[in-house]
Amino acid sequence: MQKLIFAVLLIGSSQAHAGLLEWLNPPPERPFAETQLPQPPDYADASSWAALPWRDDAGDILPPGSPYHDNQNAAEVDVFFMHPTTSVFGGRDWIGAHDTFITKLVTDRGTLPQQVTVFNGSTRVFAPRFRQMRMATFGKGTEADRAGALQVGVSDVRAAFDHYMKHWNEGRGVIIAAYSQGAMFAEKLVAEKVADPAFRQQLVAAYLVGARIDPRAFGDDIPLCSEATQNHCFMSWNSIAKDGEPGRYGEAGPLACVNPINWRTDGTAAVGADNLGSLPMVGLTGIKPLVDAKVGARCDENGILWVDRPQAEGFTAQVSKTGSYHPYEFNLFWANIRANVRQRVDHYLQQAD
Repeated sequence: MQKLIFAVLLIGSSQAHAGLLEWLNPPPERPFAETQLPQPPDYADASSWAALPWRDDAGDILPPGSPYHDNQNAAEVDVFFMHPTTSVFGGRDWIGAHDTFITKLVTDRGTLPQQVTVFNGSTRVFAPRFRQMRMATFGKGTEADRAGALQVGVSDVRAAFDHYMKHWNEGRGVIIAAYSQGAMFAEKLVAEKVADPAFRQQLVAAYLVGARIDPRAFGDDIPLCSEATQNHCFMSWNSIAKDGEPGRYGEAGPLACVNPINWRTDGTAAVGADNLGSLPMVGLTGIKPLVDAKVGARCDENGILWVDRPQAEGFTAQVSKTGSYHPYEFNLFWANIRANVRQRVDHYLQQAD
């Protein structure tokens, strides 16, 4: 049973072996228009949230032996976080339910401990569950199929955010953060809210990681961040080993890229010595200690983040043949992101005084 759970966590954290994955999670058998959708979450029900600040859950976790603390009780700012693809088993339609046992297991034990935990030192953590495209649907069907499937997740995320703002925000600054498929939903959410001056003022920053996003996705209202303390801006990056190949990222046109070590967009390289600590992929026993993986990084003119291959164990599972480190977008820079969240929150609160 333990080996099965570990396999589930690995698959939920990344792209597993194609043959095994297709057998466990077959592609959709019919067009999206004929899909029978799972029931949407009820965000008034606490079970529709993977993390809430007043509850013991994955949002409270810290790497063993680290000097960090969970400061949610004292935090003056919130994070609203959208997790990556965790619908990895079951079904033959486009959309996976938010509340199956396996999906919740992968979310709570496989993804959130590696990602949303960077925020618990400076913010209260809110992480909704939502319906999403199953892993097997990516690249399948027509453009209309994929657009329709995407909107299901967007509608849930919109409902969750509106519930959060109405019942829990109370005028606090908020970080929008997301990874992979979650970042696809988050991009749509921010685009819908960008015209609202109140939203722009409350937005501390947006971390939209592991998705192909245009540098001017939100125009001048929410620009790409170019300084470590900048507020009301967004960040994104997609990591590929320096000896790898651009792959699908090279076909996407200019991408938004903020270096998650020095927080620059101008191509200035950050060396491995500037990396404050990397987090190995979650294992059978849960989150692991931070390591000095000596990972440096540089954004190029096309928006690809070229990274050093980690010089530590725990960073080889599910790395693509082209050298994509997509499963590790948060892990490689875990301590730097955590420090940067503190910088941006402090600057936001100073400006609000």
